[in-house]
Amino acid sequence: MTDILSVSVDQMREVDRLMTEGVGISLLQMMENAGRAAARRLAVWGAAVTVVLAQSLEEMHRRLGLTVGPIFAESDIIPIDPT
Repeated sequence: MTDILSVSVDQMREVDRLMTEGVGISLLQMMENAGRAAARRLAVWGAAVTVVLAQSLEEMHRRLGLTVGPIFAESDIIPIDPT
């Protein structure tokens, strides 16, 4: 059996700090990249992957300055009512 590599909470905090301060990548971008990589891997393995956004695209852009790129077609986006 292959050992699974892991890092401690303190080690991960240090990685986050180095990436944000040293490389200039935001925590939000790192989380997006991690989610995209996980979804891609699941899809390659044959899973049906659905992305659920907690906010509308307009709200994400207004509050965070984010623009969801061309990975989504408008027809693929299903709005949800958070209430």
